[in-house]
Amino acid sequence: MTKYFKEKELFDFIGDIKIPDNFAPMSQDSYNEQAIGEAIRLTGKEPELLQATINVAVIGIGNQKYGGYRNGDNVIDISLLMINAGVKLRLPQGVVLKENDLTIQRLCRFFRFHIRKWLRASKYQTYMYRKYSDHNPLMNEILFRGAEYLDDLTDGQVAYLHKTYETMDTLLHTSLAGRFERIRQAQTGLRFVPG
Repeated sequence: MTKYFKEKELFDFIGDIKIPDNFAPMSQDSYNEQAIGEAIRLTGKEPELLQATINVAVIGIGNQKYGGYRNGDNVIDISLLMINAGVKLRLPQGVVLKENDLTIQRLCRFFRFHIRKWLRASKYQTYMYRKYSDHNPLMNEILFRGAEYLDDLTDGQVAYLHKTYETMDTLLHTSLAGRFERIRQAQTGLRFVPG
């Protein structure tokens, strides 16, 4: 008795199973941009959530602390804002989310074009730019959490962002470059080739 079938043996054993014409694979990705946008609108805190998301995307999160941002003389506590808006924080690895669940990562992904627009206008240097890149000022606008989902990056920007993620992986023992490669492959349908 053999452990592995050859193709003919497998078909002889189980048969040529017919797949119905209406069969369609379904993605396991529960991210739905329209559902996220509607959830953001329902909070009634769109400007506040955008400002908090920009802060997180360009400053980062330290020791699971989200910090705050300033609006004139008012300092807004990001954790408190997120809790009040129903954003899920500090979720365990592998948790299954509904399409309209808000998380920090989903906000960074949803507001990616807003964040880039703000960076272009403000010229604010992101933590990724300052800590992990070789400081090309033309690339600051794409060095933020969520930029991996921008679908209009040039080849040069893709290579630069990938190189920055590789640096972060080396220093922080993360796997951001591999994640970026999978995202790019999903966006383009092509296998990601660095550089």
